[in-house]
Amino acid sequence: MKKRRGITAVLLLSVLAIGGMRLYDAATQTAVKTVETVSVIRRTVKETVICSGTVTATEGVEVYASVPCVVESVAVKVGDRVEAGDVLLTVDRAATLAMALDAGVSSAQSVMASAALPQTVTAPSAGTVSAVSAVSGELVSPQMPCAVLSEANSLGIAVTVHERLLPFVAVGQEVAVSGVAFEKPLYKGVLGEMATTARSRVNGGTGETVVDATVYLADGEADESLLIGLSAKAAVTVATHENVLLVPYDCIAQDDSGNEYVYRVQNGAAHRAAVKVQKELPEGAVVSSGVQEGDTLVRTPENLSGDTVAVKTEETL
Repeated sequence: MKKRRGITAVLLLSVLAIGGMRLYDAATQTAVKTVETVSVIRRTVKETVICSGTVTATEGVEVYASVPCVVESVAVKVGDRVEAGDVLLTVDRAATLAMALDAGVSSAQSVMASAALPQTVTAPSAGTVSAVSAVSGELVSPQMPCAVLSEANSLGIAVTVHERLLPFVAVGQEVAVSGVAFEKPLYKGVLGEMATTARSRVNGGTGETVVDATVYLADGEADESLLIGLSAKAAVTVATHENVLLVPYDCIAQDDSGNEYVYRVQNGAAHRAAVKVQKELPEGAVVSSGVQEGDTLVRTPENLSGDTVAVKTEETL
């Protein structure tokens, strides 16, 4: 009886050992690496450069005081929306008349001047205040505008173009405008004009050379969220690449020799393939060889090794 039990135990251990070996071999043979993938399609890509700027008025109505007068208070600031008849500034009548007497004007003339002296300067039409030159306590002249009003459809973006971008930027190029305070994510425009001279400015403690330019918004694009003086970014389209294969950067890896490659997935396996990058763009790399339309590429290919790897895919795009 003991001998039979011993034989049975030996046989059982042998079966378990063999079974274990088979499970291990099976697991080794069928193990796959789960990867995220993306499908490659042909598309048109716009190459852009970014210029910073502010909302400004491209046209405006200049507002003048009818007679020389001292400003008591200024009722508006740049960016304010006004209607026709709204007060832009109030006149300090006493200070104005005292200034006239000091200048040698007779009392009789002062009385006449007082009758003609306005109490306020008002907006002649509706618009957005794009400039204010009047200052409390100072004199305004009928020869100089005390404020400028602009309509919404005359708004644009005053941008600065860094000298390194000048070879690529030209009048007439398409522009996409954005800003953190704007109602819409993007506004269409065109680069309308560029200054004929450059200027120097300090940025972050270092000097740089820039050229001023103006972006004109397309008809119907401007809205009330585009307040004059708000910061804006202008993405200027400097080139358009049509019908190209654009590959995300996280699908391209580089070996120790600097050669770039991808993993193309087909029939449950990822196959390594060398690629040639033609141009690098913000959205990805334009690839001229090694990838075809419809290919499924592995994201983070640097996590794989070997020419062929068994994979399970999870498409992310």
